[in-house]
Amino acid sequence: MPKLAKRLFLYFSAALIVFTIVLAGLFDTLMRDASIKENRALLENRTRALAASLTEESAAQAPAPAQENRRGMRGRQRGMHMRGMHHMDNTLENSSDTRSNSYCRRYVSEADTSKPASAEDASYLKNLSALAGGTVWLVDRRSKTITAYGPDDKEIYDALPEEAESMLNSIYEGSFVSSEGFNELLDAPSFTAGAPIKNTNGEVTGALLVHRTFSGLAESERSGLKILAAAIASAFVLSLVLSLILARRFVRPLARMEKTAAVLAEGNYSERTDIRQDDEVGSLARSIDTLAERLSEAEKERERLEKMRRDFLSSVSHELRTPLTVLRGTVDLLSSGIEISGEKRRSLLEQTMSQTSQLERLVNDLFELTRLENPDFTIEKSQGSITDALEDAVSSANRIASKKNIAIKAVSPIMPVIMDMDYGRIRQMFLIVLDNAVKFSPADGEIELSLQSNDSGWSVSIRDHGQGIPEDILPELFGRFRSHGGENNPNGTGLGLAIAKQIANRHGIELTAKNAESGGAVFTFSKS
Repeated sequence: MPKLAKRLFLYFSAALIVFTIVLAGLFDTLMRDASIKENRALLENRTRALAASLTEESAAQAPAPAQENRRGMRGRQRGMHMRGMHHMDNTLENSSDTRSNSYCRRYVSEADTSKPASAEDASYLKNLSALAGGTVWLVDRRSKTITAYGPDDKEIYDALPEEAESMLNSIYEGSFVSSEGFNELLDAPSFTAGAPIKNTNGEVTGALLVHRTFSGLAESERSGLKILAAAIASAFVLSLVLSLILARRFVRPLARMEKTAAVLAEGNYSERTDIRQDDEVGSLARSIDTLAERLSEAEKERERLEKMRRDFLSSVSHELRTPLTVLRGTVDLLSSGIEISGEKRRSLLEQTMSQTSQLERLVNDLFELTRLENPDFTIEKSQGSITDALEDAVSSANRIASKKNIAIKAVSPIMPVIMDMDYGRIRQMFLIVLDNAVKFSPADGEIELSLQSNDSGWSVSIRDHGQGIPEDILPELFGRFRSHGGENNPNGTGLGLAIAKQIANRHGIELTAKNAESGGAVFTFSKS
């Protein structure tokens, strides 16, 4: 597995563990709170219903007035049998002042068969507890007796906690209340709901208290947590598997890009990522592919320049070898001591001068072209007339054209055009093209010249009626040593049009060449 995939997998796993812990904690808290609220509401509703039922029973089964003072709220069958209440009342009345605020908790048990009333009370309280869903206490307001179902028959005197006594006082005033004030008496965290029990006159004679400890909620909570743990464990395993798959899927395009970059670094610029994603990874892949394309283009351009360099060196070597060979042969012949006639000597000297001139012209053209191609070489420009430079070039070309009886004619009015330029180099640019036109025009032919100008710019066209430019040479006509002269241009160096092109570029002029449909070549200079 790739290192990045391992790292992502560990990150996902850590995030899942934290998520699981937080989820379990929130679930436990929320479940506990919801369960407590639900049980409280249920307990309160059941307490109200039982209190109302006991109130109705008290009204339906009310004892005689003489007996009411002795037995309080006891019913006959389903009522509360509290036969010993009168004895406890006398006991409380005779007790010390320290017990005047204490309550007597009396627990009754069904097992106590020696006291049928207690067994009957215990069964009744047990049934009430089952209906209420908690432990039921019946409190007699007058005797301060708390009767509840317990494991045996016992009585406990003690003072109630302040909150519990306050709760009973509120119940005696006719209110339905709930509290956690009986925790100390029950020795366990619990919730208590209380409701008043009234007699036939509507007076509150006692209270119904229903206690429910939180231990039952804990069991429910544990069951819920077990279910949650099983669900989380299953989801955790599934999430780990998915995270592993997703991590590998995320890393796969990165690995592909890494491989592509390594291949590009080795010089193979044809490699591509072939990744198509509409995200940051896809954008990075497209950038790498774009870089690869540009590197490929740069490599092709480097190869082209290298080929041009080799061709240039080969052409220079060829151009220099021919005159140097002739010069060496002539010098060897003259220095050999062989007697040479005056006419033969004169011919050899003329040949030497011609080859020397050819070498000089070649060196000058190379020097001129190198300077023009150097971006640090600046051209001095000033306001001048394109028309004057063109007419000056035509005047110089006429001297060459007259030898072949070629006429240079203007087919459109020559209008004045002014621009910033180097006058001498603009004249040289036109003269190079005119000289080529004369060389490749047949004798007694003509060269057509036109100049057009408007608000957007100007253009100059020079057309000859010669053999035209070979199609294989036309795309690279303005390169170095691209001469196609043959017998029409035996002394050409192949640098003239390259120089003209560089002069045009330095002045923002576009120089193009094409073959005319009716024959010959057309060179166009345009400036916008």
